[in-house]
Amino acid sequence: MLQRPEAFLLLLLLLPLLLLRKKKKNQLGFPNLKGLTSKIPQASWMKRNLLKILEALTITLFVIALANPLQTVEKSREVKETRLIVIVEDLSGSMYNSVDYYNPSLGSRHILALDSAHKFAGLRFDNTKEPSSDYLALIAFADYSKLICPFTNDMEIIHRRIEFLKVNDGQVGGGTEISEAVWLTINLFINYLPKEERPTVGEIMSMKEALIGNDEGDIWLPKSLKGKDFGKGKIAIILSDGEFYISSAYDIRGKTPNAIRAIRLMRMLGIKSYFILMNPQVDPRLEKAITSAKNEKELRTAGQILALKPDMSNIDRVYDKINELEKTQLILEDFRQKKGTSWAFTLLGFVSLVVYAFLSYSKPFRRIEI
Repeated sequence: MLQRPEAFLLLLLLLPLLLLRKKKKNQLGFPNLKGLTSKIPQASWMKRNLLKILEALTITLFVIALANPLQTVEKSREVKETRLIVIVEDLSGSMYNSVDYYNPSLGSRHILALDSAHKFAGLRFDNTKEPSSDYLALIAFADYSKLICPFTNDMEIIHRRIEFLKVNDGQVGGGTEISEAVWLTINLFINYLPKEERPTVGEIMSMKEALIGNDEGDIWLPKSLKGKDFGKGKIAIILSDGEFYISSAYDIRGKTPNAIRAIRLMRMLGIKSYFILMNPQVDPRLEKAITSAKNEKELRTAGQILALKPDMSNIDRVYDKINELEKTQLILEDFRQKKGTSWAFTLLGFVSLVVYAFLSYSKPFRRIEI
């Protein structure tokens, strides 16, 4: 690969001029020397053409240096594994109840949940040491889902968005519609892809349409997401205190995604999920969609259901466990680096020029052309 291939156009101008040029001969008033010169032995082909070859070589080397051929070098480096983490908080009506009916001073569930999410973010983004390689986003859901904070590794932005939720009661309604929350989470990860790798709007809508229906059955995926390691480093943490709306997902007329199919899609894409649930009676269909695995590959991305006590006293320990399970590691990353080689051709061009100058003034190459 060349950085400036147009430089070779110079050869179309310079080399023909070099090869076709006629040297100007001085007219000397000598008598006819044909009889003498016919007995002089002819110089070898090398002596007659070496200087011309060196001229052409020097010009060619300088033109190649100007074009700057690029060399691909394989290298490795240690980098921090990047994690994209989405915290999905249930902000339905029941989350605004006190954790203890008889002791309201202990605080409401949503305040404790948001405080713990803030502490978890502090574990991932300790900017006092070095910039974090992780990025965190925040989604709230109830009757519908809402993106509260897009992906960022700025702890100040995360803090402000969490504080915003604390003082804006009833942000997203009173229900617990998990299907839309999972779908919004998947969309957030998709939108983080580079533009050239991202599915089209039509493909995304077709993928949402494929989530309508019963639990079983194939789920359509666009070609841009098939066979890709899409879910690597992507984590969804979903916290709720109530019973998820699953039955409403069968409403085809309402175009509501099936919660089970949405969670299956998350699994298909390789997104790791942690469901922090206060209700111990989890629907068996939901549990199967989150934790089941048909093969070893699915086992690596199988989600977990983590129990939350009614008084939420273990919520910090639950987040600590997730933090340990998803500890950032140093990984060896192979990459290709393009390196210019113009310096090498420039050096060779100067060497060729020096040799040409030296031979031009050396005795074996000094001749009078007649």
